[in-house]
Amino acid sequence: MAYPASHAQFTQTELNPSETQRYNTETRAELRRRARDEDRQNQRLHFAPTKRQLLGSWSVVGLILNRTIGSGIFTQPVNVLQYTGSSGGAILVWIYACVIVLCITACWLELGLNVPFYNILYNGVRKRLSTPRSGGDKNYLEYIYRVPDLFMACFFGIPFLIFGNMAGNAIQFGVLMMIVIDPNCQDDQCRDRGKVVGWAIFVLTVCSLINVVTREFSIRLNNLFALLKVSYIVITTFLGIIYGSVHGDGCRQITMENKGSGGGFGDVMMAVFFAMYPLGGYEQPFYVLAEVAQPRRNFAKAATWTMVGLMTLYPLVNVSYLCMAPYNGNESLPDNMAIAMFARLSGTPVSDLNNPKNTGPVRGAAAILAFFIFGNTLAQTFTGSRVKQEIAKEGILPWSHQLSADSMTLIARLTTPQDRRFSPDHIDDHPEQTPLMATLLHWALTVLLVAVVGGALPPTQAYKMLSYVKAYTIIGVMGLLTCGGLLYLKVDSALGSKSRRKWSEKATWKTGFGPLPALFATLSLAILLFGSFAPSHSYGSGDPIQSWIMPTVSWAVCLLGVAWWLGLQLIGQVKHAKLVRERIPFIEIDATGQPVQRAEQAMWNWVPWKILKGGFSNTLV
Repeated sequence: MAYPASHAQFTQTELNPSETQRYNTETRAELRRRARDEDRQNQRLHFAPTKRQLLGSWSVVGLILNRTIGSGIFTQPVNVLQYTGSSGGAILVWIYACVIVLCITACWLELGLNVPFYNILYNGVRKRLSTPRSGGDKNYLEYIYRVPDLFMACFFGIPFLIFGNMAGNAIQFGVLMMIVIDPNCQDDQCRDRGKVVGWAIFVLTVCSLINVVTREFSIRLNNLFALLKVSYIVITTFLGIIYGSVHGDGCRQITMENKGSGGGFGDVMMAVFFAMYPLGGYEQPFYVLAEVAQPRRNFAKAATWTMVGLMTLYPLVNVSYLCMAPYNGNESLPDNMAIAMFARLSGTPVSDLNNPKNTGPVRGAAAILAFFIFGNTLAQTFTGSRVKQEIAKEGILPWSHQLSADSMTLIARLTTPQDRRFSPDHIDDHPEQTPLMATLLHWALTVLLVAVVGGALPPTQAYKMLSYVKAYTIIGVMGLLTCGGLLYLKVDSALGSKSRRKWSEKATWKTGFGPLPALFATLSLAILLFGSFAPSHSYGSGDPIQSWIMPTVSWAVCLLGVAWWLGLQLIGQVKHAKLVRERIPFIEIDATGQPVQRAEQAMWNWVPWKILKGGFSNTLV
């Protein structure tokens, strides 16, 4: 992916030390005044992380790697093979999914490094600038689709509250722990659902506790997981290809021949979503973009090259799996390709990978994968809780004031003197913060989802269901609206003087491919979303859920967001009031000419119609 050099929004001619200092001083004075006059019932003042607490380039890379390399790359190859019916077709599906996600990432980069825009008065001149904000596609959708008010906040917010978690991976953690305990149990018939759900709740609880106890250790742990995971994937890739080539002809059995019951249009649509699920880690750093150091200088390169590296590795690691465990039909498919690889290394014949004779390597592989899922869940807890906090800042949830609040981590409470706790005078060295109540909400909803789906379906089917509906909703539906919206902005800009949104004039950061990524992603996602309702030949009479049910559930949850918005309109009619929100950033210009958001005041309240004059306009332009 090509990307331009980062350009300062203020030139050195416009900046000199005295002017910069005066502007920053005025910002601090206004911030102190607002902090003093803050109405804690209707306002929240949020401080950005200090310079020492900001995420560097390696932490951005770590978030993507740790979230991306979890359960999906080890278990979803089985689903992709089942639905494509051929090993060669499965590899092509992985490549196609990688290209789609890479195009979505390009769209997110262009939107994330530009939106939202602000107008400020600087040295007597009104300037338009942008400072990256956390929240990911929530911000992009709200910017693109402004009317009706609050609609996109609800349409994105409610599905993300439900599916913006690692419920599926938590269930897979429980499955792997059961294999560690009893490696001879390789199917759902011998697995205790209650124990699987119990292990899932355990890993979710531990990750949530780490998130509220310490921020710095959580980030360091995330980076360590990323290093271990990518090393494992690289070693696995080369090991499988070499071993499979030397001990048999597995690599030469990768063909386009259909050996299963899949391969139809509906099957392939399903397979692509299963392949996109493990690639969803591209979202993670966008969710906490306001916490990234110098995003325009470092973020784009770090995110782009990390995704390009993963897009190269993922098809190759699937080749590795197929070299070790050739595909000869759905009946011979193992539940987990990585565990099957270790079983093969232990001497188990290809025909008996689900019943390994030497269980030691199988236990070890299951323990390693469970450890990786723990890291995967930790990354999603860190970012997902912060997105839920951003949703609460819109005032659309019950107890939004509590859910949008920042709290000091437990470590910070124990180590920070009382006089240094959250004051505008300590904006440069305040203690680390965490969204405590948003983390509690994240944990509670994820546990509820695990208990309901994990208790109703066998573990393998529960994981399949949860991973699919998350990919369909978060990557598919929201990705289509985001990429399609960016395509609209670009087409609108091509109208020149007739342009309404003038994106080309406003955007200071663009990819080097014009509208092509947005066009490819939009067309592909539209075909996938509606093509998934086509009949699937891979579903048999013994499957507890039919193929059309999963996309239907995804759309039903999206419609729940619409219903939530309608409920807010009804409340407004009853109260004869409107939910008014405003988010005021406190921006300073750093030495490189880039605007930096040091704090933000979020305000919302139900305002009676009779005192609203001319409607409400927020700070977005």
